[in-house]
Amino acid sequence: MDSLFVFGTPPGTDHDSILDVFIQTKINSGRTSSIPLVQFWKERDLHLQELLRSLRIKKKPQHLCFEYPTAPFYGKGFPSMTDLMFVGKDYKISLEAKFTEYKEAPDTDSVQAWLEKGENRQYRTEVLESWKELLRGLTEKPDFPDIGNVEYQFLHRTASACKDVKKAYVVYQVFYDDDTEPELQRFINKLEMWKNRLHPNERLEFWIWTVQVEQAIPSPMNGNPFFLMKTRDVYKILSHELRPL
Repeated sequence: MDSLFVFGTPPGTDHDSILDVFIQTKINSGRTSSIPLVQFWKERDLHLQELLRSLRIKKKPQHLCFEYPTAPFYGKGFPSMTDLMFVGKDYKISLEAKFTEYKEAPDTDSVQAWLEKGENRQYRTEVLESWKELLRGLTEKPDFPDIGNVEYQFLHRTASACKDVKKAYVVYQVFYDDDTEPELQRFINKLEMWKNRLHPNERLEFWIWTVQVEQAIPSPMNGNPFFLMKTRDVYKILSHELRPL
């Protein structure tokens, strides 16, 4: 049985139908990370085979879910929306796409900074406890001594992969071109630092998938990029490398 794409939660559909859903979403520009992400996964079978081989996973995921929600158990907070979640029988692969974000907004909130924002710290403390609960059993230090200095988004994206699984994987798919490449290694260094501060055990793996792209349609794009993608490539995939973080 083929692995199916999903926007949200199952049941699934094919890539062309996924484009129909993305056409309705709001994007800030033709350089939003969701665009090269959807372009890359047009070649689903090829890239899925590479992903599973690299992660040493024998069974295909049952679903490939775009914008997969994981809600906190406690407090009042928005769900973590994973860019692309691979849902297997006893594992999940949380794939987070980045492109221009790491250049245009390099300074993001740590867990400690996020806690100090907002009117009701108690709600945020309870939401944080939700993410900790998902991570327990997949970290060497369940008291999370360094969690305050982890990027908050990195934390809840990681926690999302850990829900109801025996094994969890977090893959950062980082797209780059001539404009963003100077900031690429700095961002990868941050990811490695945040990973180390979570002290993952053997049940939680982190991977980095760098993808060199070239915009096939000059900016500004004349039309919705997801609609254009139905008949032509919006981005060219020049090269890519998947390795442990």
